[in-house]
Amino acid sequence: MRYVHTNLVACDWRRLAEFYCEALGCTVIPPERDLAEKQLQEAKAELENRVQERTAELRLANQQLQEVLSDLEIEQARLHTIIENAPSGIVVTDHLGRIILANPAAEQIMGQPLIDLPDDPAAFTFQVCHLDGTPLTADEMILTRAAVKKETVLDQELLVRRADGTQRYIVVNARPISGSREAPGGAIGVFQDITQRKQREHDLQENALRGEVLATLSQAFAQAELDYQRILNTIAIKITETIAD
Repeated sequence: MRYVHTNLVACDWRRLAEFYCEALGCTVIPPERDLAEKQLQEAKAELENRVQERTAELRLANQQLQEVLSDLEIEQARLHTIIENAPSGIVVTDHLGRIILANPAAEQIMGQPLIDLPDDPAAFTFQVCHLDGTPLTADEMILTRAAVKKETVLDQELLVRRADGTQRYIVVNARPISGSREAPGGAIGVFQDITQRKQREHDLQENALRGEVLATLSQAFAQAELDYQRILNTIAIKITETIAD
């Protein structure tokens, strides 16, 4: 009898073994090893390892994302606090120039809430004008220029006539906000109330004009001596000339 050791590797190795036994008189010698089962177990173990590794990676990525979101929420809260308490008026618009955010300072300066304003400036309860009192047209509105035309506006002085009859002078700076297809952008405007400064400038001009009138009168008195009619005529002429200038 000759001993032969044969490894059977097949999808159905038992059936192949039966064929060897019947045809060649072979005998199966234990232990029987199912290599397919072993390979399956190894593949399963490898897959489980990969799943565990991927799960750990996802857990780490999720943790990092939560940290980023937490930091973002903190930054948003900080920014909101700064905007809400800023002494200057801050207004943000969408890409069409419609106001989507306005802080209390801005609404106080304008004298009314600014969210959900109509598109037509003529429908506003306040009026934004050039310094000479000419109302701004829709295309001239600062935030529209920044949001729609992508213009940067710096240190433009304007007059605001409020619904209660009062008026304020403001200086405005506005810039476009970059956007994307999902978020088209818009504009941000910052304006300061300079009414007190304008009033001081007006008072200085009046004082200068008053001083010029007094100097003119002094000179007129000196030239006219005691001729009262001439003095009165000279005063009238000098005052008229000074005011006309």
